[in-house]
Amino acid sequence: QFTIGIFYEKGLGVEKDVKQAFKWIEKSAYHGFSHAITKYGIMLIHGHGTTINITQGLKTLKSAANKGDKYAMANLSTYYKVQNESDWRAKRWSIAAKDMKFDMTFHEGLCYQSGYFYKRDLHKALSCFQRSAATGNTLAQRFLRSLKERMTKADHLKKELDSVSIKKEAPEKDMSSTMTLSL
Repeated sequence: QFTIGIFYEKGLGVEKDVKQAFKWIEKSAYHGFSHAITKYGIMLIHGHGTTINITQGLKTLKSAANKGDKYAMANLSTYYKVQNESDWRAKRWSIAAKDMKFDMTFHEGLCYQSGYFYKRDLHKALSCFQRSAATGNTLAQRFLRSLKERMTKADHLKKELDSVSIKKEAPEKDMSSTMTLSL
């Protein structure tokens, strides 16, 4: 069920449909699949395929985190950090995630890259991926390479577009005043 939900979310082999994705992920979450519980909570918080329900989303993430799901812990930490709701909550979940060997810097980069919890900012995502990659996180290294390539392509495209100047055509001369009739 979870995989079907992801297929609908990403449009893999089926037409992209976030409402169907939510439906399938919700079913999987109710059957206790930890990744689905976490994904379900995130979808509720962001209103992805459903109506925004932050209270239920946080409750769902806490349930997954209390069962040891590192990704749920990281998302709770990020949520509380962004909301400035409670520093101790952010620190609690951050410490728990780190104790489980979860790379919070990498997670923060993912949030900046996708626009979850933070305003989308590829430069901040790049910075997070660089710091995480420096610690030996191979996944962060791959994300860093990929993001650098995409940003380089985007910069080249922007420069190309900026260099293209639309030349104004010279207005046509009014030849009527210079014409003479000879009979």
